[in-house]
Amino acid sequence: MDMLYPPEYRRQNLATEIVQKSIDEVKAEFQRKGISSFYVEAVVGIDNLASQKLANKLLSDKFEEITDDVSGENAYHYFCLVQW
Repeated sequence: MDMLYPPEYRRQNLATEIVQKSIDEVKAEFQRKGISSFYVEAVVGIDNLASQKLANKLLSDKFEEITDDVSGENAYHYFCLVQW
């Protein structure tokens, strides 16, 4: 997976920062609208170790093994309830 990105962008936790800021932005907008919770889901390919690590860190260390409906590939389904 690292081969897809230039070396200067690897291993800087950019994806973690982007996903966390996205979750924070959705939460802030929902708070303004009076919504008190939402789910975040991720379907991650079994071979995608970097995305598994990200999902474990930000969503949950628990996942369900599934077959991705879009690709037909084996994958892990992560989800997390964000509430305040």
